[in-house]
Amino acid sequence: MKRRNLIFGMAAVGMSATYPALLAAQPTREALLAPGPLPEKSFGPDDASVTIIEYASLTCPIAAPFM
Repeated sequence: MKRRNLIFGMAAVGMSATYPALLAAQPTREALLAPGPLPEKSFGPDDASVTIIEYASLTCPIAAPFM
């Protein structure tokens, strides 16, 4: 057995063991729409039938110029 296969196998076992917990820890819609430290930007009517939530990072060199 190669060391690389052992490392990948251990990673796969660890990820498969935590995957159900990650699915159960999904945030609610209210938690996602709660105000954060940055001001909110919204377009369109508040009662629209579709809500799109965009995530961005100020530390990302590609996303930061668009914010």
